[in-house]
Order: sequence, then structure tokens, then C-alpha cells
Amino acid sequence: MARWRDIKNKKENKDNKQNTESTQDNTILAPTLTKIKSFITDMFMLMMPLSYFTTYFILDGKNDFQANEIAKWGVSIAFGIVSMIFWNKSGQTPGYKAYEVKIVDKDTHENISYMQGTIRYIIFIVSYSILFGMLVPLFRKDKQSLHDMLSDSCVISFPNTNPDKDTEKEEGTLKT
Repeated sequence: MARWRDIKNKKENKDNKQNTESTQDNTILAPTLTKIKSFITDMFMLMMPLSYFTTYFILDGKNDFQANEIAKWGVSIAFGIVSMIFWNKSGQTPGYKAYEVKIVDKDTHENISYMQGTIRYIIFIVSYSILFGMLVPLFRKDKQSLHDMLSDSCVISFPNTNPDKDTEKEEGTLKT
């Protein structure tokens, strides 16, 4: 029995060393709930205008949109392209910016490339279509999604620490 404990302790020590190496640069992986909230925000801020434009300016109304599979896939592809542009330029879509999270390359912590964004979005569509993608973060310690693992990206949290805003808040509370 002592042998099992020794093996287990050595494994835990190795895991702790790996965890400290990955968090040495003070990156904090975003919680799953925050990622879900930011995705919903993106759906309203990016997908809804694309759907509205397609429905009422390209097609003749909601009945045509509901019957047209090409239009639905076109809106999904346009949403993916717009998201990839945001990911490549700033690492944040509007929803990710609202919840102070950012998509970065797992190794370099820089914005992801268009290829990584394409892989990430395609795997996201496929894995969430078969509901497998929703279950993966539940069984991982780091709560990383399948599309993040396979595209070598990660979603990190970073609180917005603008010193001007902090001093304004402090000054405002001191004055009142």
C-alpha cells in the first residue's frame, strides 16, 4: 500500500509542476459559464444582424429563410468568418470583450491565426451538432473544450485593470 501512495504522490508532484509551469505567466483559463455567456452575447450581436439582413434584404421574409437551407448555412459561415476576423485581430469578439476573456494560442499566448480559427470553428460546429462538444469540458480538469484542444487555442480571463478607471472610482468614493 505504501508503494501505491508513493507512486500517487510522485504523480501529484509532477502534475503540480506542470500546473505551475502553465500558470507561471499568470494566465487564468476562463470559466465555462463565462464562455457560454460570451457566446450568447455574440449570437445576439453578430448572428442576429446577419440573420436579419439575410431574411429581409436578400430573401423575401421569414418563410423564405426558414425554407432555405443554403441561407441558414450562409449565415453560419458568415458568422464564422466574422468571428475569425475578430479572433485574429484582437482575440476578442464583442461578447468576449464584454466578459473580459480572450482567445489566444496555447503556446505563444498571441492571437490565433486564421487557420486555427477555421479549425476551431469547424470542430465547434461538428462537435456541438452531435452534442459531444458540450460534454467534454465537464470531464476535464482545466475545463477546456474539444475545439480549443484540437486547434491549440485557449480562452483566458483577464480582468480589465485600467488604472484611470480605478483612480476615478476611488476619487469618486472619496469625494462623496
